[in-house]
Amino acid sequence: MDGSKSADHVSFAVVFPNTTFSFKLHSSCSVFTPEIASVLLAFEKISDCLERKFIIYTDSLSVLESLKSFYMHSHHHPLVLNVLHLLNKLASHDFNILLCWLPSHVGIVGNEKADKAAKLATAPTNSSTPLTDFKKYTKLLFYTKWQRQWDTETDNKLHSVKPHVQPWPSLTTRKANTLLTRLRVGHTRYTHRHLLFGWLVGV
Repeated sequence: MDGSKSADHVSFAVVFPNTTFSFKLHSSCSVFTPEIASVLLAFEKISDCLERKFIIYTDSLSVLESLKSFYMHSHHHPLVLNVLHLLNKLASHDFNILLCWLPSHVGIVGNEKADKAAKLATAPTNSSTPLTDFKKYTKLLFYTKWQRQWDTETDNKLHSVKPHVQPWPSLTTRKANTLLTRLRVGHTRYTHRHLLFGWLVGV
């Protein structure tokens, strides 16, 4: 199984010995979502089989780690919840399923076939987009639009100081942040003393 994500295409595929399933997700999905979606699909297909022993191979170490450390975190991906729920259900019906990690793009036939099928997937899936993915996607769209607008403000003196709209790294205190910002934009007591204390001239 494998997941694939590009600028405008997110998809996943699951390869069985005699058949291959591949589906396309919404472009706002994260890299992780198609990977975990492929595991969920594999479990769903396995649940209809008479055989009870399976090995699932994936090149997504992040998926395996998320399933392993699920109970150690307070925030969970909804598909991880679905995978664990189905895994417990299958275990209660005497399914013996082993999840195995393999490095990607190392010439393993099944993995290469899944990678190709994922990239070529066109059939939509009924799976909804996780809220966390959609929020990140929306935030990226806003930042992209903001950046395009800021790129046109070349006459603004702050543009050369901060050409990118992403926030600067924050310091430990507000006072330190204020001082550093004034240094960056050149608004200091030394450079603007004549403006700050000009009213004293002639007194």
